[in-house]
Amino acid sequence: MAWVEIYRFYHPVEAELVKSYLEAHDIPVQLLQEGAARAIGVYVGPFGTIHLLVPGQLRAEAEILLRDFLARARGAGTAADEPGDDPAPWED
Repeated sequence: MAWVEIYRFYHPVEAELVKSYLEAHDIPVQLLQEGAARAIGVYVGPFGTIHLLVPGQLRAEAEILLRDFLARARGAGTAADEPGDDPAPWED
């Protein structure tokens, strides 16, 4: 199974919340962070980055769920409520 990154977090609590949400929807998740960063509790800069990975074949479903989760967390409703085809926040 090939894993793909769909988002980056800079705080472990936020990453764990999203991980739990996706897993509740039967999406396997891996959170990756530099080992030194975890050991010393660094949450800024490149060492603090937490990478959210999902299986490649579940990427589209995971991105939809992630977008809805983030929209709700920010008080903006769901992606289905938003007009237009705005790019996902994790797309460069």
